[in-house]
Amino acid sequence: LEVGASDIVVQGNYAYLPDASNLHVVDVSNAANPLLVSTYTNGALSLQSMAVDGSNHYAFAAAGSSGLQVFDVSDPKEVTLVGAGIGSPPFGYASKITLVKNIAGNALLALVVDGTVLHAIDVRDPAAMVDIGTYDLDTQIYSVAIIPGGLVPRGLLLGTSNGLAVLGLD
Repeated sequence: LEVGASDIVVQGNYAYLPDASNLHVVDVSNAANPLLVSTYTNGALSLQSMAVDGSNHYAFAAAGSSGLQVFDVSDPKEVTLVGAGIGSPPFGYASKITLVKNIAGNALLALVVDGTVLHAIDVRDPAAMVDIGTYDLDTQIYSVAIIPGGLVPRGLLLGTSNGLAVLGLD
């Protein structure tokens, strides 16, 4: 299978592979024979990182200078863009995304990295997302991981240019 990928996320029988301006959906139910089922193309996007909310069938992408983009992937053969541009501006360049989910697996927040800034975006309604807060770490952020804690996360781990940073949430 010849498709590029800046990230790979697997949800159920499908893998979601963003590249420069495409979102590829690949059926991986037969691992020996992955099958490309659709490609969403938009030359204006620069898809960097992806997260999937399987319970609501949405794929969220950090899309460079286009901010946060949300795709409806409930029908993997017909991917559609349902939310676009949140954070563009004030985003400079959205490079990574991590979802905070509730116990049922539904996305509540998207944590989006923009250089030295971490944005918290309410994504409960992907068509009307709201940037609810930012945290400027004053050092380049490369990755974000959630420290689980039962019903709510206990904190965040941030991979930065100065090493590992921990943000406590309790």
